[in-house]
Amino acid sequence: GYAIYNLSKEKSDLIIIFSNIFAVALSVLRFVFSRDAGLSETNTYFFYIIPLCYNMLALALFFDLKWIFSKIDFEKYKFSDKIISHLDKISYEMYIVHYIFIAGVWSAYDWIENVFLATIVFLLLSTMASEAVHFISQRIEKIGAKRK
Repeated sequence: GYAIYNLSKEKSDLIIIFSNIFAVALSVLRFVFSRDAGLSETNTYFFYIIPLCYNMLALALFFDLKWIFSKIDFEKYKFSDKIISHLDKISYEMYIVHYIFIAGVWSAYDWIENVFLATIVFLLLSTMASEAVHFISQRIEKIGAKRK
């Protein structure tokens, strides 16, 4: 994302537009496939459409946020810089733990019927679990550094 975005100012504006268009198009395609029982069970859906859709959404979100943050004067908002920096530090942990709150025993969407409330609970649980994993990994890292 960083490499593509920083090609040049003119190109990065086009990349932002095209990434959003492709993300929306792939999301629509994924939605169409997911609504048809025959299509949603195909290898094309599982191995091509879903990964392409998620990767394009992530890339488009990255470009959009990078563009938004380029317009913010962080000198005025020091606290937001710290928040963004911390969220960046726990992003991998968030990636690791988020799925357990989408599906499975701890799925917020299975035990809360209101989708909006379930999404809020999902975000809170994912963030708390990410913080816990990050805290534990930091402690293990310090123990490992002392042993060297």
